[in-house]
Amino acid sequence: MRKPLDGPSVYIDPETGVLSTAPQRGADAVHGIVSGVTGPVVLKCAFHGRYHAVDTISAAVAQSGLATLEDFVRVTLAAVSPTCTTWKRAWRAFSVAFADLYAGTLDHRLSRPVDTLMAVGRALNTPQPFPDALNALAAFQLPADPPPLPIGGAFVVAPEGTILSLPPTRRRPAGCVGLPRDKSWCLVRCAQHGWEHVSSLVEPDGAGRAALLDLGMVLIAQAVSTCDEFQVTRDVLRREIWALPVQDHREPGTAPARPMGAMRFYQDAAAAFSRATSDIGYVVARALEALED
Repeated sequence: MRKPLDGPSVYIDPETGVLSTAPQRGADAVHGIVSGVTGPVVLKCAFHGRYHAVDTISAAVAQSGLATLEDFVRVTLAAVSPTCTTWKRAWRAFSVAFADLYAGTLDHRLSRPVDTLMAVGRALNTPQPFPDALNALAAFQLPADPPPLPIGGAFVVAPEGTILSLPPTRRRPAGCVGLPRDKSWCLVRCAQHGWEHVSSLVEPDGAGRAALLDLGMVLIAQAVSTCDEFQVTRDVLRREIWALPVQDHREPGTAPARPMGAMRFYQDAAAAFSRATSDIGYVVARALEALED
């Protein structure tokens, strides 16, 4: 018989933070958790001296979230890779781990939702510390958006980063690299070849934005020391992530309106993560602004 959704489905030991599906002496009930589908974000609160479940996140599955997390990794690696070869090696290593995440979509492990997001953090922590990677992406100098593409034309990127929109009658200038017309771009500033297109990106949708917010909550839980700090910081981050524009619908085969839009979206998300996890003054200021509204 299936458990009612409003009943306690998970228990947390306040002394160790260990989760269990069976009641334990002294354990706190966490409501609304479906094993393998949703999971608690756990924090040891320095004020209360206990582990708390401070929020709930959803499992990132192939149809709603994993693709966005995958592209977030692509863009972050682009910001920290000095060459296109470095990017390809780092992505190859991460894609192996990501294949396991896709394969585990139906895995009903209790901790799977959080495990997925922690795997993203571990992968990005390999080239350099994850906080440094976030800062690098937030400060990454991206090429300017190109002018509209004429019918039958082509996008190319010059080695110094200028993106050109060529009419169909114009030949590609020497040294320029062609760019896809129907995809968003992931570009690397290669020390050997200049700017290179290393991968295509999927324009984020609402479900992808929610997956990034879940990732942000896990990052916040690693950065703050009390449950009150978590709640204030989470609310600030939520407002910033939900303000980022998403592509709710685009007909298959049509060109994105802003081919650089996906990279800028992930850059803005990285900047929001970085502020939320390292700039307490910023968080307090935004929280006070929200109280005035």
